[in-house]
Amino acid sequence: MTLDFAPVQQEVINDKLVAMHMNNEREINDEIEQKRQAGQIVTSPSYTKKKRRDEIEEYIEMVDANDEKGVFLNLLVVLTAPVKEGVELLQERMEEVCAIGRSDKVGAFLEPCDFRQLKALNTALPIGGRQVDYMRFFLTSSLVAFNPYHAQDILEPGGKMLGINKTTGRYLIANRKLLPNPHGIIVGYSGSGKSMLIKLTEISQTLLGSEDDIIVLDPQNEFEDICREYQGVYFDLTPKSGIYLNGFEVTQEVFSGSKELKAEFVAKQCEYAKGLVQAIMKNILVTQEHDSVVSRCTEQMFAQVFAQKRLKKQPTLLWLREEIGKELEQVRHAHDEAIIRPIYNSLEEYTTGSCDMLAHPTNIKFQNRLVGFGMCNVPENNWEAVMDTVLHYLSTRMDYNKKLQKATHLVVDEAQVVSEKPGSADMLNNAVITFRKFGGIVTLAMQNVVAALANKKMVELFQNCSYKCFLDQGGVDAQSLAEIQPLSEREFRALGTGKPGEGVIVWNKKVVLFNARIEKDNILYEKYSTNFHEKAQRKERDSARSTSPVRKENVTKSEEEPERWEERVPLQVAYKPEPEMPQNWQEEKPDVLQQGWGEQEWETVLQLAAFAPIRLGDVTALLEIAPEEAQRLLDAMLQAGALEEKEGWYQIAK
Repeated sequence: MTLDFAPVQQEVINDKLVAMHMNNEREINDEIEQKRQAGQIVTSPSYTKKKRRDEIEEYIEMVDANDEKGVFLNLLVVLTAPVKEGVELLQERMEEVCAIGRSDKVGAFLEPCDFRQLKALNTALPIGGRQVDYMRFFLTSSLVAFNPYHAQDILEPGGKMLGINKTTGRYLIANRKLLPNPHGIIVGYSGSGKSMLIKLTEISQTLLGSEDDIIVLDPQNEFEDICREYQGVYFDLTPKSGIYLNGFEVTQEVFSGSKELKAEFVAKQCEYAKGLVQAIMKNILVTQEHDSVVSRCTEQMFAQVFAQKRLKKQPTLLWLREEIGKELEQVRHAHDEAIIRPIYNSLEEYTTGSCDMLAHPTNIKFQNRLVGFGMCNVPENNWEAVMDTVLHYLSTRMDYNKKLQKATHLVVDEAQVVSEKPGSADMLNNAVITFRKFGGIVTLAMQNVVAALANKKMVELFQNCSYKCFLDQGGVDAQSLAEIQPLSEREFRALGTGKPGEGVIVWNKKVVLFNARIEKDNILYEKYSTNFHEKAQRKERDSARSTSPVRKENVTKSEEEPERWEERVPLQVAYKPEPEMPQNWQEEKPDVLQQGWGEQEWETVLQLAAFAPIRLGDVTALLEIAPEEAQRLLDAMLQAGALEEKEGWYQIAK
């Protein structure tokens, strides 16, 4: 179908309407004069002339007041089919359409271009000229009725590619920073493509196209590989894993800052300490008296920290428990002991017990744009305390990035798992509400709408998100979905196709059908896929290929030089290190510290070397220092007997 337009100048339209109005008025005067000469009493013109005058005046008003434009339109429909029978079938259908158009209700006529077939085809083709000029005049308000479709697109400057618009075939380029509320939620069953979509849009494109930071809260440890691939850091928060996360850590900027900065920092840490203790004290009614004890001991701990000449000792949860223990020793009344002792006893498991991951100084550097927290192995009883610490770290990171005018992205996978934990839904909802003012952009991923409707806090999260992405819902009830997002029948059918990566995007007030599917032959599929069975089959094929004999001339350059290839991808992920420290490393370490190296850098290199042999490039990337400085550190550790070197590889001295 071709719509051939020819614009008409505004002056021509005005002159034509004025001439039509004058001719109609002349006809009205002639009609009245004829009736008077015939002896008839006439008070008004006939109905036909009066109606025509009203129509002309209405058109004049539309052109003047509404700034209407005029065009000539030629509508051409070309029927084509692979075989003649198909053309005949289409011709019968078009004759039915023409019969409907000729009815009194429609008044539209479609006529075949007899003896003008070739000229009509040349006119209908995009490259052809106007050889059939049977055209009709329309105003722009009437011309809209001939528009064959109306589809919404999302094309915003500085945005990310979310997929392809299935209606128009264009890319969906969307910038969440331009939304009234930048937070988003992605809903889809397992295998529908949630993780792939997050890795494609929220992680990969954010790292490549911006300077924003990304924090991943991973209840199922599914983002471990992508953090390794993109050289981020990943905390597998498993009890007794050797990885520690200290929520009380003091930066050098705060330690050297003004009294006002320190006071503000201590106030925030007191709030964190009270929330942490409240999460730890399960089945105990926490009152203001408990909070007062925790705040007082926290202030005493930080007073000792800031009294140091240099920042040698970091405040920890273990230190806080010691301060609470001192308070317990000094009590004189049974009531005070009844308040303090439950706090002291509750902190035992988190300081000297099985869940001591929050009790010691952070032993892995995470000054990285991509940080992941794996919470798959966190016991349910310890979940709230760990969650509170992670969100406290995130708020500190956002506060710091706000000063740098840098956005921070929080990705929460399997949000329904997080919301099932007592208190976690409240923490997450508060994060979504408050993080926006700090430049935070939160993305929640969950499996189905029913799980969201079962939790009132999740319904609030839905309402606070301007970006919603619905993948395959497996036949979810339309009425349930309508409670949080009304969709048309066509949009609802798109949620039951069962095709991974396809669904519906709600972008503020726009609703579009999209396709973000990555085919298996795409180089990104293997990196983004979380399908366990596909990975197992791929591993089996790789192992079978590695056992087969390979001729020398078929070996690639990367296989001939594995050392050089591995040096390009330095290890930066924290995975349960179990270092075997040499006996004399504590005695020799002070000499190295005098050379300008910190204790933390020394321990970090030792832990990395205990996990696997390392090279110069690994130390350079991990500590973010120059190669010359990294080489001096390695030489000092060799001299101290902490490491031994073999063909450019460094490992723990035996």
